[in-house]
Amino acid sequence: MGVGDQAVKPTVSLTLTMEKVESSAETENVAREIPVLIEQSSPGPASYSVASVAAVILAGSIAHLLLTWGGFTGQKGWDKLMIVEDWIASFFR
Repeated sequence: MGVGDQAVKPTVSLTLTMEKVESSAETENVAREIPVLIEQSSPGPASYSVASVAAVILAGSIAHLLLTWGGFTGQKGWDKLMIVEDWIASFFR
């Protein structure tokens, strides 16, 4: 779909026929048609605003910057991770 296109809603047309049997003097069948329109809405494609996409990219970039500048890479980073895991595990003992 391009910009400005509207989603096409599929429609189903249904006609009901009812029989009515009543009369004061005689019995007669009267058919009456009642048009019924059933609309089924289909969700359009998911879209995200530019601000949301930019916010996610910015958050990832800042997280990457903090991890690399904070010394959380290589063997030093692994050692720090093990210290943090031991510290968290001490709360559950």
